[in-house]
Amino acid sequence: MHPHTLATAIKIGAPVSWQKALRAVLESGGTVLSVREQEMADAKAIIGREGVGCEPASASTVAGIKRLVADGVIAPNEDVVAVLTGHVLKDTDYAIKYHEDNLFSDGDATEMTAGRKLAGPYRNPPTLVQATKAAILEGLRLHPRVNSAV
Repeated sequence: MHPHTLATAIKIGAPVSWQKALRAVLESGGTVLSVREQEMADAKAIIGREGVGCEPASASTVAGIKRLVADGVIAPNEDVVAVLTGHVLKDTDYAIKYHEDNLFSDGDATEMTAGRKLAGPYRNPPTLVQATKAAILEGLRLHPRVNSAV
């Protein structure tokens, strides 16, 4: 198996604990699905907006939950737990490129989309400010995301 993704933890294609994972899915009556790179990138950005960091592979969990809710497999009012085990500092280029609007797909096995630029609807582009306390505080004051939370 050679997954086509930018998420390195998925790209390895031969997880050590795959038998345990399969057993858990079968015993719980669960389901398994694949998500597109775009869904994973957007989920990572949404998770980041909430102040939680994770690697792209962990974000695939949230992307899958979103899809299962959209498909009616999970009811919108159901409680769901998503375990995000990957560290935010893994695959840092992934997040940087997404927020700079410069993330390109490694390919999707079903759609052959290698090299396609991914959209960034949840982008939070970096803002350059001078390295002074006053400039940083002013940048935060003007930032729409920070202001809307206050």
